[in-house]
Amino acid sequence: MKRISRKINVSFGVLIALLLFSQGLSMVELRRLERHNRELFEQMEAENLEYHSALEANGVVVDIPTAHPDIDTHIEIRRTIMPGVIALMVAIVVVLIFWFMVGYYYVRPTLMIQRKLHDYLRHNIPFNVPMAGRDEIVWLKDDIETLISLLKNKG
Repeated sequence: MKRISRKINVSFGVLIALLLFSQGLSMVELRRLERHNRELFEQMEAENLEYHSALEANGVVVDIPTAHPDIDTHIEIRRTIMPGVIALMVAIVVVLIFWFMVGYYYVRPTLMIQRKLHDYLRHNIPFNVPMAGRDEIVWLKDDIETLISLLKNKG
């Protein structure tokens, strides 16, 4: 059983190597790795059959999964990875859109209000921030304008 486990680890190592280096490997190296992986898989399957037949000889019923040695491993790996790659690209696009929207609708107006308020307090430049809308940022601007007009009336 330990031998099978070691071979499974070696086989997964070969699959990971295929996954990571498939773009940079030459076709000869890629085919050699695929052939080596198939040989390991066939050897593991033969040992598995021996183990299952020994279990069945002792009266244990075992359902043996069959392998498909003619599957092109490279295509299967790409087919497995593509949904994850697509999901990652979509997630990056959504994050970029969210970042743009937050920056455009909240950060930029807040910084503009802060800059105009700073100009009013330091240099006595009139507080005039052109903004339209019905959200909290416009309410903040309106409240600051009200506060400034109250201070002007008292002073």
